[in-house]
Amino acid sequence: MKHYAIRLIPLAAALMLAACASQTEFATSGEPHAIVTTIAAPSASSVYPVDFYRIGSHKIAGNARSYWLKPGTYEITVFVNLRQIAANEPVRLPNTRIARRETILHSVNVQVQSGRRYIIGARWIGPQVTDWKPVVVRVERSS
Repeated sequence: MKHYAIRLIPLAAALMLAACASQTEFATSGEPHAIVTTIAAPSASSVYPVDFYRIGSHKIAGNARSYWLKPGTYEITVFVNLRQIAANEPVRLPNTRIARRETILHSVNVQVQSGRRYIIGARWIGPQVTDWKPVVVRVERSS
């Protein structure tokens, strides 16, 4: 029984290191950072708020609208509320199953720099309600 415990120690250590590695893209208050956030409301140019699904290697749990990231390049995966697009654009939902699921994922690669705020949205490109892509709407200086 004792030799099983000795074999589990390296495995537990490897799992802890992997968990810490997945957190490395996020910055704390004392570190240089960029802010990645979503737009607050639909815009006149067919851009809609998104929910973050994954940032880099970290799957997002919860519904925070902003994240502090260390400078670097990240693949940001998002989803959008398809009903919001359907309510504002000249389309109809293709079927109720997609309307309820509302989790069609798309990704965008973003290189973030310290001291900047990156506002992410979903641009509807039509003609189907599911035809959208994530975009960096604008980049601002963060204070």
